[in-house]
Amino acid sequence: MNRPPITRMAKGFVLTMFEWAMAGCPVRHPEEIREIFETHCRPCEFFNPGRNLLGKPGYCEKCGCHVSQDPDDVLNKIRDPLVGCPLDNPKWRRSVTVEPKPNRKE
Repeated sequence: MNRPPITRMAKGFVLTMFEWAMAGCPVRHPEEIREIFETHCRPCEFFNPGRNLLGKPGYCEKCGCHVSQDPDDVLNKIRDPLVGCPLDNPKWRRSVTVEPKPNRKE
């Protein structure tokens, strides 16, 4: 399987990081990260243990993101609770709902 185009990956990464920063930089609990990786990512047909474009070992061939069981790896997609599995029938889902900020009246 081929990776998604780098332009689509870069756009997705920037948008995801913006949403994450606006939500206050939340992270999943380390045990949840390990559980998702071991139960869903490692056995998935789209998991590739090779290196991604940034040289990190382990990535999803569906979205191109780095995935690992390391809760301290800041580039680990699983660490971000605002994202989920990219499959049409997701194996794991986002665990935080971000409420839109109300408009201020000037």
